[in-house]
Amino acid sequence: QLFYWKVGIYQSMMPSDTTKDNKAKKWMRKNFGEPIVMLDTTLVEYSNSQIQLFMKNKGYFQAKVDYEIQTKKKKAKVKYFIKAGQACIIQQIKYNIEDPKIAELIYKDTVNCVLKIGNNFDVDEFSEERSRMTYYLNNLGYFNFTEDYITYKIDSNLTDYTVKVKIEIYNPQRIVDDEAISTKHRKYYIQNIFIHSDFNKSDKQSDTIYFTQIVKKTDTNHYLLYLNDKINYKSKALVFPLSFTPGDLYRADDAKQSYNRFNDMKNFSFIKISYAETEKSQTDYLSDSGFINCDVYLSKMERNSLSYDLLGKNIGKDFGMGINIGYINTNIFKSGEIFSITGMYANEFQRQTDENDRKKWMFRNFEVGGDIILEFSSFLFPVKQQNISKKIRAKTILNIGSNFQLQDHYSRFITSTGFKYEWRTSPQITHNLSVLSINLIKIYPDSIFKEQLKTYNIRIQEKYTDHLLLGSNYQLLYSSFKGIKRKNYYLFRFNVDAYGNLLYWMFAVFNAEKDENNQYNFWGIPFAGYVSTNIDFAYNIMIGKKSSLVLHTDFGLGVPTYNSKSLPFEKSFYLGGSNSMRAWRLRTLGPGSYYSTSSKLESTGDIKIEFNVEFRTPIYKFLHMAVFADAGNIWIFRKNADLIGAEFKWNRFYKEIALGAGAGLRLDFSFFVLRMDAAFQIFNPANNISNHWINNSFTLKDDLVFSIGVGYPF
Repeated sequence: QLFYWKVGIYQSMMPSDTTKDNKAKKWMRKNFGEPIVMLDTTLVEYSNSQIQLFMKNKGYFQAKVDYEIQTKKKKAKVKYFIKAGQACIIQQIKYNIEDPKIAELIYKDTVNCVLKIGNNFDVDEFSEERSRMTYYLNNLGYFNFTEDYITYKIDSNLTDYTVKVKIEIYNPQRIVDDEAISTKHRKYYIQNIFIHSDFNKSDKQSDTIYFTQIVKKTDTNHYLLYLNDKINYKSKALVFPLSFTPGDLYRADDAKQSYNRFNDMKNFSFIKISYAETEKSQTDYLSDSGFINCDVYLSKMERNSLSYDLLGKNIGKDFGMGINIGYINTNIFKSGEIFSITGMYANEFQRQTDENDRKKWMFRNFEVGGDIILEFSSFLFPVKQQNISKKIRAKTILNIGSNFQLQDHYSRFITSTGFKYEWRTSPQITHNLSVLSINLIKIYPDSIFKEQLKTYNIRIQEKYTDHLLLGSNYQLLYSSFKGIKRKNYYLFRFNVDAYGNLLYWMFAVFNAEKDENNQYNFWGIPFAGYVSTNIDFAYNIMIGKKSSLVLHTDFGLGVPTYNSKSLPFEKSFYLGGSNSMRAWRLRTLGPGSYYSTSSKLESTGDIKIEFNVEFRTPIYKFLHMAVFADAGNIWIFRKNADLIGAEFKWNRFYKEIALGAGAGLRLDFSFFVLRMDAAFQIFNPANNISNHWINNSFTLKDDLVFSIGVGYPF
């Protein structure tokens, strides 16, 4: 027993009178308590036999397990002693398959067999191989093939600790006139597809639609749609998510893909896809092929919904709060579209020093904004839906939004609109393509900040003047995670931006005039030109049963082109805050070794290099802890006389890598993670300090940086 106090909590929350039990006490017992375990020798014997069985299932046929009970006062300890012996290995694998067609398929697939000669005998691997072969044949049209047709025969030799394995696959048996007849396994084809668009566990149907889908001039598919009450969806919207058509060979993967495509529509609270062999096919069991009907059952969600989220944030030692409000309308045009309106408000309060050098909490910066989004569960154009592979799960997203930010010395108003495609070619690979993204940024500096900007060159002034962003973006996301929680996996993200270049060439072709800063203007506003790329990689290494070590790298490079001298502020790289370089406040690290106490500028750059390592382990149920170290910095691409030491140089950039470390707590509820981190600086490359490394002047009160975040940082 590791936590004896859990027993105490359980007992203290156990009422003497069961009629006086309540929800609070039950909740305490369930989440924090543990009942007393009474010593039962029969259970000890049972555990002993189960351990011995487990060892045999893992190939240790001669393993010996014994136990010892130690008692002291009213407590008992049970110790189990295991002598494993030598494990048996697989010496030979043979097959005995009655159906020659099944045999041909299995022999072709032996390279994927889980069982390998030389491996230890392991019952779990035998079970896994049986499931794998069954799914493999199901995916080739053998709808009625089950694991029951596969058996193993094991011949063990305990002299040399080897086993010979024979895999046998039998043919199905049918009872005809009280006599068992052996038949062959056969492939099944889909005959009819029935779609129940508003399934509510009722057989009452009010309308039936026969829908014909013409794919090509000579290729026509027919579907039968059952509708309750009223027609809520266009027929093609319910047919399109299906990854199969009438006449197709049955494949288990098609059912999974269809389920995922219906789920992507975010319109249905219940989705079920089932198959049943037709009566004629059951009667004609000697034919080479069989036929099945498919039923798709769908229950729609509530059409309108409202939601809200309370926000809390912590940046360095400054705190903030806010709220998100959202409205969602599903199926607005009867093709499964999602129409949403979201709004947000956030306010930040900071510690400010008054005229008497007293620190007070005051509301300073705030942000307010909203978005209108229309989402389609397919590509809108230019490709016809019928010509798109059914393996692709696609979305088209249209959005328009605005955002107002009030900072200490300036305010920023952003209006944006965009047209984006999002599609998945496999469970691991996701693509995002913003075909067109337009952002109009208006900057309103106060008189102090405006005067300060005049002291900087044009490259810095560009970041804090009105500008237009017009361009495209592409992102590739790959995850090797396949649902196995305790297996190592990695996450790779690649992003590339291209803004303003095509527009610049168009202006140049028509020989348009430039302004006094040698920039083309669109509707009187200079537009930004740049290209940038970002590569993010995280590798999760599982340690033990519950702990993990996460390695993370993030590289970014942006180059201003043609119409700009620097990257736009919104597209520049930065470090610091709750998700990167946690020993620095948001946008306070770098660039390079540059630092200025008098500047009101936020730290941004054209180049980013970051490395992180974080060890995560649970403490108790949903309470986890982490220990981490961060290294990195940002730099500008070209030398700037106003930012000394900020540019990237090959001969010194490695000397400007900042180092930080810390620890934190995580409240991990699976569906929601709240982080609370505390970090300190180990090496600060800023050129305004004499001693860059941590030293004896370090104090927790002044040098520890706290941050709060939602979700894991990487």
